[in-house]
Amino acid sequence: MTSLRPFLEATTHVDPADTRTEDARRRQRSAIPYVVTAAVLLLLAGTFALHRQAGAQERAHASMARMSEQARVSGRQLLIFFTSDTDCAACTRLEQETLSDEALRGMIDRRFQVWRVDRGMPEFSALARDLGIESVPTLVATTVTGTVITDASGQRIQHAGFISADGLRMLLARPVATRRPRENGGEVLSRRASTP
Repeated sequence: MTSLRPFLEATTHVDPADTRTEDARRRQRSAIPYVVTAAVLLLLAGTFALHRQAGAQERAHASMARMSEQARVSGRQLLIFFTSDTDCAACTRLEQETLSDEALRGMIDRRFQVWRVDRGMPEFSALARDLGIESVPTLVATTVTGTVITDASGQRIQHAGFISADGLRMLLARPVATRRPRENGGEVLSRRASTP
């Protein structure tokens, strides 16, 4: 009678290397759904972020258009005040000490439509990015078309951080660069003193 032992050993013997390879394959197959799910979630998150950013950009442009129209109708330029109601001592100080100065307030009201843009507003980031604003508080003077006003030397009429009433009065009184039409339809920069 022939022994079944060699036959059983041959059929039940499994090489340990083959077992590890099979386990690795099983783990890879079970990980595929997780990888695909993660990739889809990342794609959706990116799409949502782009959509949200585009919405903020649209709100920023709509707000800018609305404020520009108010300034245009009143015959004034825009003075945009980038601020934060929270965690900004310099913003609070600028509002309480500088912008509440009566003489300065009269000068600003004659020349500018003031627009307060708080960090908590949805359009804050898009407007700050468009105008190159990097910190709060920042005051920036723009035309009704949203172009930052420059002085006669080409410097932006802008200030970041706290500024005293006298300092802001001097900043806003600097001669500004204006554009006058050429006869051939182009524009040329000219210099004029701003009216305080």
